[in-house]
Amino acid sequence: GFAMKRFFLLIFSAALIATMLPSCKASLPRRFESFVSSVERHSSSYSQDDWTKANDKFEQLFDEYTENRTSYNSEEKKEINSAIARYVKAAAKSGIDEITNSISEISSQIPALIEGAKSFLQELGLTGSDE
Repeated sequence: GFAMKRFFLLIFSAALIATMLPSCKASLPRRFESFVSSVERHSSSYSQDDWTKANDKFEQLFDEYTENRTSYNSEEKKEINSAIARYVKAAAKSGIDEITNSISEISSQIPALIEGAKSFLQELGLTGSDE
């Protein structure tokens, strides 16, 4: 209904404003967290197009993280790593091949970033361990 449309408009505007603000490193964990929370909340109704958009956003955040990785403290890294893991899990559940494949590509870079990520990804069946 109308409330839902307004809610999405609000979320979209907030996302737009967030991307226009100068990205300060400290806010990346927060941006990652809120992005992933939003995906988790709405992913059950995502179309393939929604997933493609979400993936693009995820890759932006992921690249920003990898480029500035050394500037985060361990608490921030933990927060980001947890968000990455949760996103991968949500995307894997989508069952859309294209999405799962691009996530698998990203996942191959993840073990270098996250201690303990490999076993997490194996549990999800997203590593090439079964080949």
